[in-house]
Amino acid sequence: DAQLAVVDARLSYFAGGAAAGLPVTVQPGWTRQVQAPRAGYTFYEEGLDGADVLPPPVPSQATKLDAAGQTQVRLKAPPLERPLLLQTELKFQDPNGETQTVGASTMLWPDRLKLGLRVRARDRDRPQAIEGIALDERDQPVAGEPVTVRVQPVRRDWPNGRARLTD
Repeated sequence: DAQLAVVDARLSYFAGGAAAGLPVTVQPGWTRQVQAPRAGYTFYEEGLDGADVLPPPVPSQATKLDAAGQTQVRLKAPPLERPLLLQTELKFQDPNGETQTVGASTMLWPDRLKLGLRVRARDRDRPQAIEGIALDERDQPVAGEPVTVRVQPVRRDWPNGRARLTD
């Protein structure tokens, strides 16, 4: 099943006024980059779950801006197995007839909760303290939500700080 990503776009001219009725093309694309909604926490670690394949491309959509220079496009996104950055470009012809492109990006998450972890490395000879946080759709902390955390042993290479999963 596909999920729906709604993209709102608004375009105004530098000289002022809305780009009313202007034909535009919306071109979405995927990127593996994850923008953490809370600094200091890791919300996704690349390569740990094997979900390194990007979903199929989302087709471009041509539309026209309304009288206020706005449009809304609904993009069908495949079910996500990992967070992905949706980069959206809006292409249009400026008053001089040249093609212009403006873009924006937003994170799409596979679940309504975003779970983040951080390790507090105290001493390499002691157990590590792990802190977690659960955030809602508006990136606000969620209290009282049951969460299951699966811990997998790691071997830390202390001189360079790298961690590796062990069996």
